[in-house]
Amino acid sequence: MSKNRNNRGSIFKGFLAIALLLLATVIFFSRGFLSDQLVVWSYTPTTEVQSIVKRTAMTNHGKFMFYVGSPRVEDAIEFNQNCSRKEQNVAVLGCYQGKIHIYNVTDGRLDGIKEVTAAHEMLHAAYERLSDSRRQEVNNLIEAEYDKLKNDENLSKRMSFYARTEPGERDNELHSVIATEVKNVSPQLEAYYAQYFKDRSKVVALHDAYNIQFTSLKARADEISDEMKRLKTEVTQESRDYKHAVESFNKEVEAFNRLAESGGFENDKQYESSRIVLEQRSESLEVMRAAINAKIDQFNALRGELQSISTRSEDLNESIDSSLKESPRL
Repeated sequence: MSKNRNNRGSIFKGFLAIALLLLATVIFFSRGFLSDQLVVWSYTPTTEVQSIVKRTAMTNHGKFMFYVGSPRVEDAIEFNQNCSRKEQNVAVLGCYQGKIHIYNVTDGRLDGIKEVTAAHEMLHAAYERLSDSRRQEVNNLIEAEYDKLKNDENLSKRMSFYARTEPGERDNELHSVIATEVKNVSPQLEAYYAQYFKDRSKVVALHDAYNIQFTSLKARADEISDEMKRLKTEVTQESRDYKHAVESFNKEVEAFNRLAESGGFENDKQYESSRIVLEQRSESLEVMRAAINAKIDQFNALRGELQSISTRSEDLNESIDSSLKESPRL
């Protein structure tokens, strides 16, 4: 009997050891989740942060990933203390460094920019928490999608910026950019993003709505610049032709006057006929001059519009540049 009790005790101790090992393993692998859960439980979102969740159509999991970063919408001074500028001429709208910071852009023309920035930073928090194997699967999907977008000049420039300022974070950035800015992606990638967004098209629509403020100005500026180049070329050539035509006309007028003064015309009819030809030439020259002046006026009007667009563009860029909003410090 004693031997059996010892056997049962040994078996019980063995089971207990296995159970403790399993528990330790579960705790080890879930400690990140438990830590995140504690952060979320202790975080109290503002009304604006709750509105961001709603407008971007985050799922419960997406909201959890967002709240893990204890997101804050901050005015310039506080924001600049938390998010550093990477390059002098590139405005920073948000950052994730364990916590999510969003610059408080107040320009009504850029409605949605805070929401898209928030979703972008939330996805950084989510990407950070992917397992190595899952991250590699996602990276493959992202790279395949980016390959379709490689002819997008603006995106290429943006990724070059990230390569300079955040080396090694290419897929991390693409993970956020594609999710919040690209309308159509592969079914596999769409299914992956569905864990963060109930309807991803809503956050993309917010991006498109404010981004068109910038892209439409640029498109019009490019169109005007091309038109001004064309007009400049035409005015230059037509002015040269006009100058030569006037010089030739003046010589003909001088010849006409000399002939008239010397009595070189055979009769009044010849004189009148020559005079009419010169008048017609003069009228043609006036038409040429008026056409050139009209193009000059058009050029100047376009230059004025371009200056107006430049002012509006600068105004928009200033509205997202937190570095310009700080009060002078003594």
